[in-house]
Amino acid sequence: MKPFFKRLLEHALFTFITLMIFFLCVMLSIKLWELFEDRHFYSEPPEEDFDYTDSHEEMSKDLQLHSIQTEPNTESLTITGRIQNNSSALWQGVHLDVIYYVEDIEMGRCDSSQIEDINPKGTYYFSSTCPVSTNKLPSQFSYKVFFSYGQRQAAKKI
Repeated sequence: MKPFFKRLLEHALFTFITLMIFFLCVMLSIKLWELFEDRHFYSEPPEEDFDYTDSHEEMSKDLQLHSIQTEPNTESLTITGRIQNNSSALWQGVHLDVIYYVEDIEMGRCDSSQIEDINPKGTYYFSSTCPVSTNKLPSQFSYKVFFSYGQRQAAKKI
């Protein structure tokens, strides 16, 4: 009986050591991946068709806000308007934000809009709702509508 238990113990010890080596290799590979991931040793394929922009000045040359108005005497403030694309490029992923103020102090943000496509020379109509009753607005109430980021179609290389 002793040789059987001795062999069983040897096999168990061998299996334990093998599993420990395996798990150490897995942990080492995870740590190496994290190290190399931070240093960008790999690269994702670039999006060739679109340029990302977060410059408000650059966006405001191509995209302009028009006819911004509010709906009075409602339970929430709704701001509507249209965006005119004055460029010959397609804009995608444009983010429109509305912030409201009382006496130049930011009080909150309204619903943001993620606009998928604004075609070249096209128009997009938007509506944003703020959690503010228009029945009791203070006289110093104001709001700002602006673009926070977007992607413009890159010029095709000839």
